[in-house]
Amino acid sequence: MLFEEINGTFLYAFDLPNHGIIIFETRVEFEPIIAKALQPIFVKLSTSCYSNIVYNSLLLEMEARKKADKRAIYEAQHDALTGLFSQQYIKELLKQDYVRAIQEKHHGCLIFLGLNRFKAINDEMGHSIGDKVLIALAQRLNALSCEHLNVARFGGDEFILLLSHLPQDMTKAQEIVDGIILKINHAINLPLTCEGNLFKIFCSIGYHFYPQQHFLKNVLLKMMTLKT
Repeated sequence: MLFEEINGTFLYAFDLPNHGIIIFETRVEFEPIIAKALQPIFVKLSTSCYSNIVYNSLLLEMEARKKADKRAIYEAQHDALTGLFSQQYIKELLKQDYVRAIQEKHHGCLIFLGLNRFKAINDEMGHSIGDKVLIALAQRLNALSCEHLNVARFGGDEFILLLSHLPQDMTKAQEIVDGIILKINHAINLPLTCEGNLFKIFCSIGYHFYPQQHFLKNVLLKMMTLKT
């Protein structure tokens, strides 16, 4: 078991089954009985260290999986270009709030926003500029979001805003929606500069109250009133 003696330093090698060997350095020469007694101690120590390494590895793997799962959920719920909620996720939020609106007797409103003549920007300036303009406008719209107002990109140059927990009184609900529409128009209409180009964007807005208005699946995203 004695491995080597170098200038008064004794090196002992202990065999650790399934793990390898451990080298123990000491300035005292062990009696054979002591070295033999140390063998099972080092075996237990190595097993404990190995178990700890395995445990830590499992923790790291679990953490990596959690991060991957969170990332997958985020990507499923958000639009890749703008970072806003995705079309599919806003539909799920709408379905959930539609049920709550019936149960809790409040109103909600689905606001649809389409940018006017945005295709011309893509055609004349290129999709790279068009994407940057979309991102900038999405950030403006997202700044309006709050606990009861969620913003999503529906696709292309179209956006959806889901306004929940509106008062049961339709007059008050309408006043709130009108105020939100004013804020939307202000956010969109502000001049926007992108790579030295100045853009003035306008939009068309439609909205649909629920649950008291006719609300079938095939008209889920059809807007009842247009404002420009």
